[in-house]
Amino acid sequence: MEFSVKKFDLLQELSLTQGVIERKTTIPILGNILCEAAGNKVTVTATDLELSIRTSCEAKVKKEGSGTIPAKKLLELVRLLPEGEIRFKLLENHWVQILADRKTYKMVGMHATRSMALYCCSSRTLLPWSPPTGTAWQSPKLTTSLTG
Repeated sequence: MEFSVKKFDLLQELSLTQGVIERKTTIPILGNILCEAAGNKVTVTATDLELSIRTSCEAKVKKEGSGTIPAKKLLELVRLLPEGEIRFKLLENHWVQILADRKTYKMVGMHATRSMALYCCSSRTLLPWSPPTGTAWQSPKLTTSLTG
């Protein structure tokens, strides 16, 4: 997997996934996001086994593939990077190399097996959604109500 993406686009997608990421979990893969690079986009998937989110943004894909990256660490890193393109490259042993502004970072991921995809894509219906275009978009506050 090798791709480059604009910081603004990636940051928007990563921010959407943060409500789903488990902070303390007994299943380590749930603290990661699944990144899949294919065609001209990168798809980011996160789950806590009850709720899953899959979102994507435009990217320049050099080599298709997938890998997992620690979600919180990636979000913190992307927030600190300057505006511009960020390049990702999957290395041996599930390491991910991140290049931005002449700096190189490495994060260790986990094997992107089908188990992550199975966690995220159960038999429930997935509803397509995209933020409004033409304006700066902010995530709406989500509320839930329980009925007996």
